[in-house]
Amino acid sequence: MTIIIVLAGFISFLLIDMIMQWVLGSYTEWHLGIYYSQIKGEEIKEAVSFLKRPKKNKNIKKDARTYIRYAFPMAAGIFGFCILFLRSIPLAMIFSLGGLLYPGTLIRNKIRKRKEILNIQLKDALLSISNSLKAGASLQTAIERSAEDVGRVLKMQIEKPMLEELEAIMYDLHIGKTLEEALISFRKRAQLEDVDIFVNAAIITKEKGGNLTEVMSNVSESISDKIQIKREIMTLTAGKRAEAKLLTSMPVLLVLTLSFLSPSYMRPMYETALGKTMMVSGLLLLLANYIIGKKIININI
Repeated sequence: MTIIIVLAGFISFLLIDMIMQWVLGSYTEWHLGIYYSQIKGEEIKEAVSFLKRPKKNKNIKKDARTYIRYAFPMAAGIFGFCILFLRSIPLAMIFSLGGLLYPGTLIRNKIRKRKEILNIQLKDALLSISNSLKAGASLQTAIERSAEDVGRVLKMQIEKPMLEELEAIMYDLHIGKTLEEALISFRKRAQLEDVDIFVNAAIITKEKGGNLTEVMSNVSESISDKIQIKREIMTLTAGKRAEAKLLTSMPVLLVLTLSFLSPSYMRPMYETALGKTMMVSGLLLLLANYIIGKKIININI
């Protein structure tokens, strides 16, 4: 009986999802350029420019398929979980709509991860720039040498956002932009506090005069200390993060285990109005626990 309910619910969800894609297709298309240009690692500026293009774009159908490929499996997974946990097809359908938000969450996580890697690799780039300045090179030459040094240091790594940004700065310089314009473009792309400090310090020192070598050395040391402190915090909170995940998953595993081992014991939770209310409330509280716990543990420096 349970298998029949799951299959019927899955087919119903598939039909409803297809209808929603057809009815709300224009709304989905409007957001797809932002979603998947970021998944591919393109710039935010290029993604936002999608909104200024005509809606009848050649890539819309391709993006719609990509959106469904990311959103539908998550929505189907949520639907199946809610069927096992709540035993209610209508509630499962309602909760499964949260899967349509998954592409946006995926984008935010990729952007956050890229920023974290960029922030760590920035330390190596600033160290190279500082050493080149101490050797008597100009800031532009120091940045070009830094690209070579960072390329050697990150040779074995898959993600190299800092190297990509240095190459973008060099490209801007080669097409005729000034160093200040190239650094400002870098600051706009990165949207990181440490990058803001580096760019502002370089531009102000270059325009107003000052010891650029000493300024870059101080900035590099400050960012290195900041990254070290963040790593220590991540080490100290590793246990708490594991506890938060365990506390969130344990009630779900307990309910599922009791449902399979002792169905009669859990039957009142699914057949009475009070039981259904308690199950839905418990699921919402678990979701709130996960979100709040993640925000508390995520400490920004």
